[in-house]
Amino acid sequence: MMTPGAAVRRSFTGRLRVDARFLGILSALIVLTLMVGAFQVSYGDYPIPILEVWRMLLGLGGEDTTQVTVIWMFRVPRIALAILVGSALSVAGAIMQGLTRNSLAAPDILGVSAGAAGAVIGWLIIAPGSVFAFRPLAAFFGGMATAILIYFLAWRGGASPLRLILVGIGIGALTSTVSSLVLLIGEYEAQRNMMVWLSGRVSITNWDQIRLLTVWTATLIGATTLFARHLNTISLGQEVATGLGVPFQLMQVLFAAISVALAAGTVAIAGLIGFVGLMGPHIARRLVGGQNARVVPTAALTGGVLVLAADLLGRLVGGTSEVPAGIITSVIGAPIFFLLLARGMRF
Repeated sequence: MMTPGAAVRRSFTGRLRVDARFLGILSALIVLTLMVGAFQVSYGDYPIPILEVWRMLLGLGGEDTTQVTVIWMFRVPRIALAILVGSALSVAGAIMQGLTRNSLAAPDILGVSAGAAGAVIGWLIIAPGSVFAFRPLAAFFGGMATAILIYFLAWRGGASPLRLILVGIGIGALTSTVSSLVLLIGEYEAQRNMMVWLSGRVSITNWDQIRLLTVWTATLIGATTLFARHLNTISLGQEVATGLGVPFQLMQVLFAAISVALAAGTVAIAGLIGFVGLMGPHIARRLVGGQNARVVPTAALTGGVLVLAADLLGRLVGGTSEVPAGIITSVIGAPIFFLLLARGMRF
């Protein structure tokens, strides 16, 4: 029979092993991100040797002003945007999957991203010269309104996971159609710019946008990590959560708002990048299990790597005419979505 002291030591040792494995996975994802990012900086019409890239990034070089300009004005902002967008979408998907108890939920699949994009298009038509900072706000209100509408239409004494998916796909398709019609009102140059934006590019950015999205994303992911344990609890249902002292409805609203805000921030800057919110959380749970305190940071890193790699792949296969990252993630993610749908995966 195991003594109490031995049981405590065994539990403590097991916890250390789990934590060490978790930290090891996070470290591996960070290293992978740095490796893909370094190759991104090195590759292009103006190639830069990979060792020179590391020297400049570490502050050990930088005499070539052309290389410095190419790296810090064009390639590093692109990499930063890809990581931020991927992290935000992946965490948004993890939250939605936890709230709906549906492993197929994601901002783009539920139509939230399309609603956010439609709101941005409408805002740009109404106020074309407005301050850029208003775009994430327009996207947030559009995405939140879409989420509320989807939940209302899916409610039949409860909102089943499959009904949410079907209604979300329908609302997303309708919103995209309306957005396309609205685009016809604008001038040709404005139409062209919006279509490029909607395709899901991470190449059109500047440091001001990066700073704005960094604050937006870091704050929201930080809040999600802080309350991640409550996401596990509310996934068990209202009765269990209330019995454990968790304000069920308040936390539902809080997490829903955070999820929509994360997706809206990415849409406002990078357009529509699909299936990252589906793939990122699934990969994270495969790596670290189902505890959201571990899933959230892992999903953030996983999503960042996915979009960064998709952008790099789009540059490699597209040559001088780059394939947007949003198209690459859709080509990869769509079959995965249908596979999960066919298997009927649930929490």
